[in-house]
Amino acid sequence: MELKETIKHSLGAIGRLPGLATILNLPFVKRQLVRTPGRLLYESGWHRVHPFDRFYGTDTSGYVGVEQLPEGTSGASHAMAYAGSQPSVVRAALRCLPAAKDYSFIDLGCGKGRALLVASELPFKALMGVELNSGLARIAERNATIIKQREQ
Repeated sequence: MELKETIKHSLGAIGRLPGLATILNLPFVKRQLVRTPGRLLYESGWHRVHPFDRFYGTDTSGYVGVEQLPEGTSGASHAMAYAGSQPSVVRAALRCLPAAKDYSFIDLGCGKGRALLVASELPFKALMGVELNSGLARIAERNATIIKQREQ
């Protein structure tokens, strides 16, 4: 791996640490970092609108840190940050499964629901997402409505 790629990978990993991501997303911090070599943190992809969202008109992009999960929520100790699954990876994983029509798809920790939306391309018996963060769950529901209206 080239030095530039190693640095970019390392900075991207640092930028995904819980708590630090929140600080890095503060507008005044982001404005300063984008002008410096720290801009590599923002080139990792989690701040850009994913082509999936542009195509479908959904909101599954971005990064949401674990610290944004309300305190005292059941299962909060097991919470992880949200960053949408890559559709190509989800599709590749789904291709490894037996016939979808015989199964239900359940996404535990569905976040904004991108994996569910990708799974909706296949004829599963049912699709279900489970999310502890009520804000992310509302976004997932809106995304599902958008896809349902668009694709029937």
